[in-house]
Amino acid sequence: MPSQPLTLSVLAGLDVDASGSGLTAKDREEATAKLSEEVKKITAKGSAPELSKHLLDFVTESLRKPVAGVLGEVWRQRKEMREAGAKDGDDKSVTGDVELIDHSMKWVLHPSVQLTVDGVAMKPKLVFDVDVDLALAGVKIVIKNACITQVRAGTLTSTVKLACRDIELTKQSKSIDLPGELDLPHGGIDLSGIPR
Repeated sequence: MPSQPLTLSVLAGLDVDASGSGLTAKDREEATAKLSEEVKKITAKGSAPELSKHLLDFVTESLRKPVAGVLGEVWRQRKEMREAGAKDGDDKSVTGDVELIDHSMKWVLHPSVQLTVDGVAMKPKLVFDVDVDLALAGVKIVIKNACITQVRAGTLTSTVKLACRDIELTKQSKSIDLPGELDLPHGGIDLSGIPR
């Protein structure tokens, strides 16, 4: 089991994962150059590549959201998850295994930055578009005490596209075999209190 949780920044290639997979130096330079051009359009001034590097770092930090959190937000909306997690009366020890039919989900984030030049806020804000496509195959989850506490086996396939002002900066696709058993931190993904 990896020591750090799997994050969107790893799937996007912005952070290097344990296998050394991520954006190459050339990919990063190309993304930074494209970003510099977009910054120039807003500020009407030459953009130092250093600023664009910091903006790429900002997006990387924005995407350090654990993938388990993304899955949790989607799974909370699924009827079979809510039913499996439902508590019967006062019995708080309900445990169930749910085998998921292969499914996919989409997630969109829009981190933004307000650029300021000589004390003047530039308009418009610099908005990034992060489109995340996740597909899960052969996944079984364990639900205990109305929380998803563990993911057992399966494969996660992802495509993450990062764009700024409709200019694609990067696009990364990965396929990851989930470990035999992946325990979810902080008590798991809470399914209680959600209307059925």
